[in-house]
Amino acid sequence: LKSIAAFLSSVTELEHMAFHDPLTNVFSRSYLEAFFKDGWKNKYKKIGFLFFDLDYFKAINDQHDHSVGDIVLKEIASRIKAVLGKNNILCRLGGDEFLALVLNYKDNAALSKIIESIQCAVSKPLNIPDGKVSLSMSIGVSRYPEDGDDIQVLIKKADHAMYQVKNNGRNDYKYSPPTCLP
Repeated sequence: LKSIAAFLSSVTELEHMAFHDPLTNVFSRSYLEAFFKDGWKNKYKKIGFLFFDLDYFKAINDQHDHSVGDIVLKEIASRIKAVLGKNNILCRLGGDEFLALVLNYKDNAALSKIIESIQCAVSKPLNIPDGKVSLSMSIGVSRYPEDGDDIQVLIKKADHAMYQVKNNGRNDYKYSPPTCLP
């Protein structure tokens, strides 16, 4: 029984490592791929794809060092996860890029409220070893099914909308333009 328990514990630990980002402990890109394997269209009527990264994050790493950047990423991920709650998903895609999936949101007003709550949580000053730092983020949004039903296309649309925010001054969010049906 001890061997079986140890084996099951190892399997659980390996699964956690496969599907979680080691720095922030939020889901990883691997989890995202597994999440969208089968039957997701039957489970969710609406999904908001929030693609975001931190504004001027590179400056934190340049002015301090990468260990301070790691502290910032961990805290920001924790704050966003708290806003999203247990029913939604946060993935770290790499660097300071994240993707949140808001599952079965009521309407665009409800989705915007979640986005604004995330921005508020991120903007609160953050303690770092040599003081405090304030951050903002740029967020691009696409929606299933309004903006399509192909996951890669939805992520790309949210990413594109996020870059439009960055090009227009940062610290904001933008919805992807709706897809026109033929």
